[in-house]
Amino acid sequence: MKWMKVVFRWFLYGWAGLSGLLTVGSLIPLAFMVDFTIENQTDETLLVTPIGTVGKEGGRHLLPVSMAGFIDFPARHASRFRLVPGESLSISYDMDDINFSEIVVENEQGEARQLVTDPTPTQNQYHGPARRSFAINDWNKLEPLSDAVKMVPLEPRPYQLVCRFLIFIIPPWMLLKVISRRQNSLKQSEDPSP
Repeated sequence: MKWMKVVFRWFLYGWAGLSGLLTVGSLIPLAFMVDFTIENQTDETLLVTPIGTVGKEGGRHLLPVSMAGFIDFPARHASRFRLVPGESLSISYDMDDINFSEIVVENEQGEARQLVTDPTPTQNQYHGPARRSFAINDWNKLEPLSDAVKMVPLEPRPYQLVCRFLIFIIPPWMLLKVISRRQNSLKQSEDPSP
């Protein structure tokens, strides 16, 4: 039975070491975090969705929006952000492997148009946006949706937590703490009272 405890403890040490490497590795994408602002200068409520371009083929996808600019952790949703008149929204995203290329803008009637943020998104990949602020001031000046952008599903996807943080990073440290406390309490109970 004692050898099983030793093996389990060494397994936990290895798991904790791996979790440390994953934590350090998760900081690398911070070098690719970029933010920009979208402002609604119209007199109606709009839904905005940032779109990105991937690869030389120009495939369009939802931008990988982050929960906060200081950490690469996926936001609860990445599409159809509601902006009332005069409101602005700051969005952070990981620009690694994607170019921010369009903003889909939907009006109160459910019509959709686009604001192009990068007219040549398949060139000079991958980089942050040339501008960091985008104002929507006239619905009629927005372009019709391109065929590529029409293919992107805009419905908010169900939120899925990044499992590596739950499975690989937190549990080994919690288990090591529990084992350490248990051993300390056993040592204290075995020590003879003065």
